Amino acid sequence: MPCPNGVDIPRVFEYYSEAVNYNDVTRRRFMYNDPDMIKQQERADKCIKCKNCEEICPQKIPIPEMLEKAHAFLMERT
Repeated sequence: MPCPNGVDIPRVFEYYSEAVNYNDVTRRRFMYNDPDMIKQQERADKCIKCKNCEEICPQKIPIPEMLEKAHAFLMERT
């Protein structure tokens, strides 16, 4: 992964995508908050917005912005 701060970008996006696209919100929020599924230091809130990932993204995704959105959604309590 290109994140110098250790954010597991693919996993965060996977959890977010599965929650939103397949209405798997409860399970994916649980997984995101379970340190056995994703380490605290790999979660989206550890992004320092250096944009190294964005510079090499072939799809030109605004990754830091999307990580912030994903983190807020996955941390939301229902």
